[in-house]
Amino acid sequence: MPSVVFIQFANPERYPPLEHSSALLLGEGWECVFLGRRDHTTAKITFPEAKGRVVRFLPSWSTSLPVWLEFLVYSIWAVAGALRIRPKIIYLSDVHAAPVGALLQLLGFRVVYHEHDTPDDAVKAILRWSRRHMLRSASASVFPNEDRIPLSLIGKMSNVFVVRNVPLEQDVVTQLPERSSALLVSYFGSLVPSRLPMAFFEQLAHTQKPIRVELMGYETLASTGYVAELVQRFNDARGLTVVCMGAFPRVEMLRHAARADVGLLFFSNVEDANERTMVGASNKIFDYFAAGIPFVCFDSSEFNALFEELEGVHPLSSFHQVADALHEIKSNYSSDEARRRLQGQVSGTNTYAEEFAPLLQRVFKR
Repeated sequence: MPSVVFIQFANPERYPPLEHSSALLLGEGWECVFLGRRDHTTAKITFPEAKGRVVRFLPSWSTSLPVWLEFLVYSIWAVAGALRIRPKIIYLSDVHAAPVGALLQLLGFRVVYHEHDTPDDAVKAILRWSRRHMLRSASASVFPNEDRIPLSLIGKMSNVFVVRNVPLEQDVVTQLPERSSALLVSYFGSLVPSRLPMAFFEQLAHTQKPIRVELMGYETLASTGYVAELVQRFNDARGLTVVCMGAFPRVEMLRHAARADVGLLFFSNVEDANERTMVGASNKIFDYFAAGIPFVCFDSSEFNALFEELEGVHPLSSFHQVADALHEIKSNYSSDEARRRLQGQVSGTNTYAEEFAPLLQRVFKR
């Protein structure tokens, strides 16, 4: 049985593309081994159990080390793991894995480099060098949309693949739960200010109508305490209830989201190159559809184009009277028929099986 080792200096189980690609590879007879690093904020986000898929984490004592030393220990541990397993393919999942990939490539391994997030200019020199090396020499470079492909690769696209962050068709929630009379808003993912703008909640707090906002996911180091501030400030504020449910496996988050009337998809940090190019990169767009709910987002050229192409996308030019807009969206998608229409958009070209197919054919079937 051929094997592939996924290397990521993070918890790989919180990345839907890794869950989906490994599921597809398992179906093709591959063994998938993940070498990652667990952190306490995402520890409850896990892959569904599957024969042939193994997730191994750096020993927990390493988290007490300085970051640079933990990175060195992880790199040695990952290289040793790859040498022991001797996989047919090394699948790098972030820029922090690039130095490990560069070394393993020198040792004769075939390497795929999948960049979920574009690194900023502040990353260490060794990461910048390793990334450039991977972009030049990897068997394949993978990006979630065209806008994130580095200019250095334009004109050298034979080994470049765009694989959007969309669900598998089997992710669609088959049993749609009943909805309550009160408006229920759902969000899942990283719980950070740019995704959950304070202004949105301030506007909701001015309405007298009952609204419940359920947040699922995890805080980053930079956003620690932000959710507690939201809950403390707005919980039961004039009918508004904000609840943080924590992090748990993605399939369970989809089931919880299916209870909601509308999802949130805000990206407000315009200084972040990743947040300016989220269509295709964000799993939430089609995950919300898999759950059968529409979503609201900021008014932008990216999302306006999506609005013209897909049903259930609702760009907002401002948060003025946002509660009325949410209630109108709820009424438009209250029937099971409307919810099934949204779910029907997760099919054909809007599935990970279709997105991953060219890479599967070119790299994994040689």
